[in-house]
Amino acid sequence: LVNARFLKPMDEDMLDNIAKRHRVIVTLEEQIYNGSFGQAVAAYYMRKGCQNLIVKNIAIEDQFVEHGEVEDLRKLLHIDAESVACIIEDLL
Repeated sequence: LVNARFLKPMDEDMLDNIAKRHRVIVTLEEQIYNGSFGQAVAAYYMRKGCQNLIVKNIAIEDQFVEHGEVEDLRKLLHIDAESVACIIEDLL
């Protein structure tokens, strides 16, 4: 588990170390996928040629999100704990 607190500058040493130790990397964020940290991570590994690495980005699709209770919205958008656990289990 890594808390990536910022997008830029990208901590490439940290990403390289993670890729050496894991074959599956999951990013999770409460924002739109386009332009997200997860998209930047996937692009970094693609540029590095990490072909044996699975990168899964969990973020909000490019859609309008109604206002509501945070937990209800997380569940609706599949970024709640249960949904994330199921996504990760499917990857393993």
